[in-house]
Amino acid sequence: MADLDYILADWDKAEGVATSEGFIKPLIATKNVSVTALEIAPGDEVLPHSHSGLPYFEVVLYVVEGDLEIIFRDKRVPVKTGMTIMADPNEHGWLNRTEETVKVLMIHSPPPSWQSPEEFLEKVRKYQDRK
Repeated sequence: MADLDYILADWDKAEGVATSEGFIKPLIATKNVSVTALEIAPGDEVLPHSHSGLPYFEVVLYVVEGDLEIIFRDKRVPVKTGMTIMADPNEHGWLNRTEETVKVLMIHSPPPSWQSPEEFLEKVRKYQDRK
């Protein structure tokens, strides 16, 4: 971002990829923070998991649309539209019990292992190809 005054991203136009955590669209990534759109389909569940092999990063989840249940070990926390929750990246999962797709804005600081949306998509696709 050395020569830019700002970065502008459009959720609806951003390229994304289907993952085990939902449909992810990286919007903005720098060396200090990343902002990612996450769309979680009805009935989708991600069990609490670890991001082993990645450097530590913090995660803030903001629910843009819908109701989501965040899972922390044996606890379940309801998070509704307009709510924000800070989550340990190695201790959380989620469940969409509704009939609607839930839209969540994920903010990572620092970014787990990418510094641009293109780099994120490339890493996810390489990982999926290895499976």
